Amino acid sequence: MQRIAARRGIQPLSAILRCPFHTSGRLPSQVSPPRSSAASLRAWQISLKRPWAFALSVCGPRFMTTEAARVPETSQGTQDALDRTEEGIVASLSVSDAAAKQLHAINRKANTNNMLRITVESGGCHGFQYKMELTTQMEDDDVVFENDGAKVVVDTISLDLINGSTLDYVEELIGSSFQVVNNPKAESSCGCKTSFNVKL
Repeated sequence: MQRIAARRGIQPLSAILRCPFHTSGRLPSQVSPPRSSAASLRAWQISLKRPWAFALSVCGPRFMTTEAARVPETSQGTQDALDRTEEGIVASLSVSDAAAKQLHAINRKANTNNMLRITVESGGCHGFQYKMELTTQMEDDDVVFENDGAKVVVDTISLDLINGSTLDYVEELIGSSFQVVNNPKAESSCGCKTSFNVKL
């Protein structure tokens, strides 16, 4: 995985943030489905979970237009990006003002222009877990959400599991971190906010 991340120009978030959830290096154990290659895994995931994912991916990365939206229960407001696929399915991810501000702060400190990539992987104590990392590159099936110039990238497979959620930056006594909150696809989550069950 580290070699793949290096080829894609991805920088682990733990290299920038000092947070117990990112710096410990001990996320819940990952359980991945068998695969012979990344291409075969993606084809399997799309056919199994995302009959409409192809509609999002055929035209390459898609940038969501940003518009003001109703502020959910997250810190410092939010901007909501929406798009509708050819089959009428709305893809949305709200990026809170706090998350956008923190991403800008990271880029200013490191003198970079990184985006934050959100990926959902199998594993963790509840079946699925969120993975976040900084990147400057996009894949053909990526969807890009934006708030005040701060960009968040989600692949279409992961988007199916967080569609309608909010990305927030939460500051707590035990540490600060980016978190996916208000996920309508999650039935329950663990205390560390990185693992969740999917509603059936």
